[in-house]
Parts: sequence; C-alpha cells; structure tokens
Amino acid sequence: MAIKVSKVLTPKQQWVLWSYRHSNWKYLINYGAVRSGKTFIDNILFLAELQRISIEAKKNKDKNPMYILAGYSSNSIQNNVIGELRNAFGFNPKTDRHGHYHIFGVDVVPAYTGNIRGASAIRGLTAYGAYVNETSLATQEAFQEIVQRCSKPNARIICDTNPDNPQHWLKTDYIDNHDPKAKIESFHFTLDDNTFLDPEYVQALKHATPKGMFYDRSILGLWVTGEGAVYKDFDERTMVISRDTLPDNLTYTAGIDWGFDHPTAIEVIGHDKDGNYYLVDEAYAQFEQVNPHWIKVAQKFRDRYGPGLTFYADTA
Repeated sequence: MAIKVSKVLTPKQQWVLWSYRHSNWKYLINYGAVRSGKTFIDNILFLAELQRISIEAKKNKDKNPMYILAGYSSNSIQNNVIGELRNAFGFNPKTDRHGHYHIFGVDVVPAYTGNIRGASAIRGLTAYGAYVNETSLATQEAFQEIVQRCSKPNARIICDTNPDNPQHWLKTDYIDNHDPKAKIESFHFTLDDNTFLDPEYVQALKHATPKGMFYDRSILGLWVTGEGAVYKDFDERTMVISRDTLPDNLTYTAGIDWGFDHPTAIEVIGHDKDGNYYLVDEAYAQFEQVNPHWIKVAQKFRDRYGPGLTFYADTA
C-alpha cells in the first residue's frame, strides 16, 4: 500500500527529507518552535540513517557497526525518540544487558548529554553517525565528544532543538557557520510549519503565550535572550543596535558595583539629549584588587570615552 508523503509530512518536513537525500551535509540541524514537527522528521531520518549504515557496514564487512543515540537523559531519549517511534510506527526496540539498542543490525549506543560523564559510554568507540535530541541542552563538552566519535567515512550527525540564548554555542558555532567546508545544513521551524496541528490548539497557544521572549522562542522558533534577562519584555531585535549606528556626541558615565568573592562589574553608559541611554561597554571580573587591576580598567575606559568620564560607585 502506497501512502502520499503529503499525508504524513508537512511541507517543511518534506524539505528536510529532500535535503537529507540530496544535499552533501555532515551536520543536519532542525531547530525552532515547540510542536513544530522537528523531532518527528528527525526520528524518521534516524531510522533511514540506520538502514543506510547497515548497508554500508555490510559492504565494509563490519559485523558490529555502531551509532550514537544522544539525549539530555535516558528519560528524554525514551520519551522523545523510542516512545515516539512506538506511537507513530509501532516500532519498539529493546535494549540488551548493556543498555544498547540493536536496530537493522546496527549497535545503537545511548549517550546522555547533560554532562560530560553522561557521554562517557561512547569514549573509545568509532561511530558511523549520531542523532542528538534536544541539542541545546547538551554541554559543549559532551557534544564535542560525540563529534569526535563519528569518524567513520560518511558519518553524519542529526540534531534537533528548541532555541536558546542567541550566544549559545550551537547557534554561534554551527547554525551560524556558513562555511561550505563545515557541511552544515540547518532548518528553522515555526509553530505554523506544523500544518497537521488542530487550528484551535494553535490559536489558543499563540494567544496564551506571553509576548516577548516566550512567544519568540516557543511560537516563532527564534534564538532570543531569556535566561539571565532582568526584564521579561526585553526584545533583542528592537533594543540592540550595532556600534556603527551608535549616535555621535553621547555623554558617557560609568557605574561600579564592587566585589571580590562576588565579582566587580563596571558598565559604561552613553546618553543623548533626547533621553536615550545606551550600554556601550563593560568589565567584569572576580578576585581582582582595586589597585592595580580596576584602576587600569578605569583608565582604559577614560582613554576610550574621554577624560571627563565620571564613575559612580556603590558605597561598599
């Protein structure tokens, strides 16, 4: 019985599937909104990769081809990958006494990316590839361990994730890396990309999600500042400008929050005649003495922003 692809895959998922089959990639990263279909298509690609590897291993006369299935924890792998394969396709692989899955003749080794210890199970092995679920939750050290293990010819790494801080290593080092030699393909998913969702559910979720960071990440699938932000309505798109658009003739002042065990911070603020304020520079360090370290930092700021730069310090 034949089933039309459009009956089971959204247009965005079909686009990812086309890239899987026809593009020359080493890393395939699907990122974006909740409930947008990222993990579903990656689960399908996971099975397709195991079939490809099984054929390739037989050609290489490799009797024990190995593949890495990575997630934040054993529970997330079970819920997001194995459980979803069971629900969607009735596919329910069992583990052996080592906790490995054996699928299409491939030894699938779980790795847990929440800390480097969780990835210790894959140290020393040589893998034909990896599937990394919830990649933004992985420590960079654990992810690098996975990358280093995938050294077989034609080894490929599939990732999915919800967005995080725009300075996250996955965003800066991989998604924003457009060097052709890196061979990175990435796809951005929004909530509206999942055309199989109940329209009433989509509408209710959009109207119930707070505007700002929560909406941008969960609905639009954008990498925006969240954790550590003081103001929940902070919007990087409208509140951050490039230095080359900074107004001329600003008046500069600096604020100091003293510390030693707790860090010292100095921030330089520029303000114009219209009452607009711009955070233009900062210094931050722990276990440093006022003399000579912080005096030198303050002098550098005065050299940069003018000898009239005034420092306002707390009374500590």
